[in-house]
Amino acid sequence: MSAETSTPLDKKVIREALAGYATAAEVIEQERIERLRRMTPRESWAIFTALIDTGQYFLGDPATLEVFEPSRIDNLLLVRDVLEKLARSQELL
Repeated sequence: MSAETSTPLDKKVIREALAGYATAAEVIEQERIERLRRMTPRESWAIFTALIDTGQYFLGDPATLEVFEPSRIDNLLLVRDVLEKLARSQELL
């Protein structure tokens, strides 16, 4: 949208949408906190184990050269970019 076609209503709608997103983010964060408070050690361990398994899948077998396959490296770089964008969107970087 160019500055010529921008109207005060457009800006108002954008401000309202951003305020709505901020409110939704707060609600989601509170829900996350509550979910983590209710989580049992067994549930948290299952999540941790799944993360480890996923990490090992992405790392590959260091005893072979598969870790250096171009498609594997491209996939890892893509995942890194996605995680970096997520971290930036949450102002963690």
